Amino acid sequence: MNKKQSEYYRKRSARHKKIYQRAIEDGLSSRKAAIRAKCLDCMLWQESLVNSCDINWCPLWPYRMGGKAQVAGP
Repeated sequence: MNKKQSEYYRKRSARHKKIYQRAIEDGLSSRKAAIRAKCLDCMLWQESLVNSCDINWCPLWPYRMGGKAQVAGP
């Protein structure tokens, strides 16, 4: 963790620290965890707001809370 990440992490609640820690770990599941952490951070850590997010121009919007992006067909 770099200095900026450490400072951010230090200010989180225990529940949010767990989500953030999962996001920075290595492995395939960390991508999903990183998107989840970013969406929660954007919506002030309120899951209900993430689920109803209407900021559809966000590059992560199709993936929020574990969603799968729709890929346009040929």
